[in-house]
Amino acid sequence: MKPKKFINTQDILLINKIMFPVSKLTIIYGATKEHATAPNEKVVFIDDEAEVIPFLDKIKSPFTLANYASDLRIDPMVYSFMEGILDFSNQSISTYQSYLFINNPDGTIRWFFPTTNKNPCFLHLYNGSGWKAASFVMASKILSKTKGLSILTDGQFSVYHKKNKTFNINFPTESYDEFAVFTGTVGENRKAIIALSSLGTATQFIKIPLTSASEKLVKNEFQQLSHLGKSVFQMTVIPQVKFKDKQIMVSNISPSKKNKNQDWSLVHLKSLEELYTYSYQKKLLIDTSFWNTIKEGILFLQRPINSKNGLSGKDIFSIKKKVEQSFEEIDPNDFYALGIGHGDFTPWNMYVGKTKLHIYDWEMSQADFPLLFDLFHYFFQKGILIQKKNYFTIWEDIQSALTTKAAQDLLAKFDIDLEKHFQLYLLYIVCYYLPKYIAQPKLHEQVHWLIATWLETLENNQLHSNTILSS
Repeated sequence: MKPKKFINTQDILLINKIMFPVSKLTIIYGATKEHATAPNEKVVFIDDEAEVIPFLDKIKSPFTLANYASDLRIDPMVYSFMEGILDFSNQSISTYQSYLFINNPDGTIRWFFPTTNKNPCFLHLYNGSGWKAASFVMASKILSKTKGLSILTDGQFSVYHKKNKTFNINFPTESYDEFAVFTGTVGENRKAIIALSSLGTATQFIKIPLTSASEKLVKNEFQQLSHLGKSVFQMTVIPQVKFKDKQIMVSNISPSKKNKNQDWSLVHLKSLEELYTYSYQKKLLIDTSFWNTIKEGILFLQRPINSKNGLSGKDIFSIKKKVEQSFEEIDPNDFYALGIGHGDFTPWNMYVGKTKLHIYDWEMSQADFPLLFDLFHYFFQKGILIQKKNYFTIWEDIQSALTTKAAQDLLAKFDIDLEKHFQLYLLYIVCYYLPKYIAQPKLHEQVHWLIATWLETLENNQLHSNTILSS
């Protein structure tokens, strides 16, 4: 039998890191030479059957074998340093766990889950919107009931875990009957998320950091949720959280009935007001971690930049000049209305219930965001990434949201300087994300949308705040 289609080497390493985190080396056997990518100290390609066994005998550090050869038969117990086997061949071995996977549009793996799952629990890791998302959810549910889910999947692989584990998590006491794995978003903040499911309902989500940067974010989420968990909120639902050995486990907070309309609403505003009432403070901007992030971004952008991932050098230079100008206009020794911010307050990080907002993914949260940061972010991220709106249309949407009586009362209650707070939002977003995008080897198309809109906003930043406040 012919071997299965070769899976991207980076995806093999990703699956290996999730399943076998202590593994230091991956041996890929049986793939053709054309698949041997650029030299990587973590990967060795072997295509000669006579070489594979002697090579395995010599390894003296934890390793994983990624196999494409249907005729390979080895006893994993013979190799004391072998963590397990990722099998991409057509062979069927009873001691191996089989997984189906679904790809991203670019062909990289997005989700994988056991073939034994009876329910599409990977949908617990999906919060899309629009008719395409609704069609995908409906098709997944129907095909699961008819045992035809493989129609939606892009392939299959098997795993043998020498230590008799399903996967590596640090919360072994949790009970579940099914699970699915989300492989995370490409970039330095990448983390895997495992959805644990019982009787078709998600119970817990486990976050596994895959980089040093994501380790810090996961720890921050634990700290923020632990702090918030000490209070009782009427309008806002947050997950319960546990932390162990770099991983966190958060509870499922999806309401039984969700509002599928993801438009901004009074529920969103009242949730923010509740969080601001809980955390409000007047503080010098210079004393905040928020301002430190902006300064670090400015320093990065002042260095020589040589990006080879398709970013426009002209656009980066223009953004750099506009950001420096905006930075000089801010006096960090002024007092600002600050409070807790989610940091990634978007439709895909929350559920809208009947009277409450259920918010998850608090890893970007800080205690000292300028108020309304989350509101601005909601409209910009949704407007750019989902609706492909330009700056002027997005700002019209923000104006509409802020002209309501409830919004006007909030502005007055917390003494929010709308123009300065928006200026700080834009500065922070550019100074935090642009250095990451410049350094990232490969960019998603949506990154170019974001950068184009940031530049447009910096060039046309006329807030008309007097009009808003007097409406």
